[in-house]
This record gives sequence, structure tokens and C-alpha cells, in this order.
Amino acid sequence: MDDPDDTINEISSHLPMPRLVARSWTLDLATAAFKLYGDPIAMRFMRPFYPLADLAAMRERLREIIERNDTYVGRMGSWPLFKRDTDAMVGVVLLKPLPESEKIEVGWHLLRTHWGHGYATEAGRAALVYGFEQLRLETIYAVVNPGNTPSIRVCQRLNMRHLGRTSDYYERELEFFLIDRKAFGNDDSREG
Repeated sequence: MDDPDDTINEISSHLPMPRLVARSWTLDLATAAFKLYGDPIAMRFMRPFYPLADLAAMRERLREIIERNDTYVGRMGSWPLFKRDTDAMVGVVLLKPLPESEKIEVGWHLLRTHWGHGYATEAGRAALVYGFEQLRLETIYAVVNPGNTPSIRVCQRLNMRHLGRTSDYYERELEFFLIDRKAFGNDDSREG
């Protein structure tokens, strides 16, 4: 197995962000992750999958995430985000296949204490750069709960095109967005 420090450096180098660092998940991050995934307010748009009930459930979910990340081709997955200056966990960014699909989604989840600082946009933009430049993807999608206005705004700031609603993923109706490589290369979604 790779040295964990090498994996951390590899993920961070692929997801360059001015204020944040992306790392690989480890089980010792369960307490920090539970502050996010156990928070009923932060996870209100993620029901019925979240919030998690306790730290034991978080550890089990992290095991599943780590195993799932290992199965993805092309270094996709989800990664915890930390502030560069304080090393505090901010949230999570993801770039992975939508359930039972070959379509790749970008997404983000943030701890409430870090809402409103532009971290979701920063992380989402980095994931798009990684997806288009490193993984050579042609199209990247996002799915957002219709009531999640802040995440819809992030998709708009990333210049993702709204396709309407879909019920194809996560057992609910969601707003459906996309951006393709050409549009990403020709617009200001690449800029901070």
C-alpha cells in the first residue's frame, strides 16, 4: 500500500486550492467527519442517508467510503478538506460516478461553521479542473436538492448549465446541472 503521506500529497497536488488542502480519508478522521455528517442541519438535504446517529456509524461509513474510493478508476472519490492555515476540517469535496451511472458528479459538503466563505466554490472549481485536465473527462454533472439554494448558487458560480430536474439518482427529485470540457475551458468558471 502507498505511504499515506504520499497519497495526501498526490490528492492535494491534483486539487490545487489557495485556502484548502484535500486529503485521503482515514479512519482517524471519524470524529471530525461526524461533526459534519452527524449534524442534522448541515445534512438536512442529504436525508435519508444522513445525518448519522453516532460515531460508530460514522466509522462504518468511513470504511465504506475508503473502500469505495479504492474501487474508482482514475483517482476519483471523495476527500476531506482542511484549511491550509489552521488544518481545521472544513468539509468534503467529491468527484465520483453518480449511482448506477457512468456520469461523473462533482459535489461538496461543508461544516456549518464554514458556510458563506466560498469554500464550496473553491473546492468545486478545483474538482472540475482535476476532472477535465487530469482525468480528461468530457462532461461533469451535479445534483442538488431543490431547496438547497446555496449549492444551486455554487453550481451557477461554476457556470454549470441547469438541465431541469431528475429523479434518476439518490431516490429523490434533484436539480440537475452539467458543464463540459469545452465550456469550462471557455468561461470564467476556472477563475477564482
